[in-house]
Amino acid sequence: MTRLEEYEDIVRNQGIKERAVDSLPSGVDGACVMAYGLSAIILNKGETGTNAKRLEVLSHERCHLSQGALYKIDSSGKEVYGAERKATIASYRELLPLDYVIDAVFKRKLTMTEISIEAEVPCDFVHAAIAWYSSFEEFVKAKGLSFDSEQ
Repeated sequence: MTRLEEYEDIVRNQGIKERAVDSLPSGVDGACVMAYGLSAIILNKGETGTNAKRLEVLSHERCHLSQGALYKIDSSGKEVYGAERKATIASYRELLPLDYVIDAVFKRKLTMTEISIEAEVPCDFVHAAIAWYSSFEEFVKAKGLSFDSEQ
């Protein structure tokens, strides 16, 4: 079973409906909707052509729901940015946990492409997650230890 299939099971088991459509605007990967106690994730078929991208978008949209990072159509830019950032960070933590990233980057010395393939997520997602984690104390310590061991 692929990581995407496992994740789709998680989404289903949480009672979240998932649909892939052609009708979302270009550039919009997906959306989530919560109304009357029901939740749905809508994926843009044109923007989620690979399993890796589909997993990334499914996780991001589910994180909107699980983190309460929701906004309305008339929300301010600041509210939208805050909700998007919260869902993105939750998705990094979910799909590429810090311990995994430290192990992959500093112990096993994997490239971003190798991490992308192993974790079944897009390479740009790996790059963004590593950039976000790079200021964490654990990441900085691991980086220092990695350099020490190369001497």
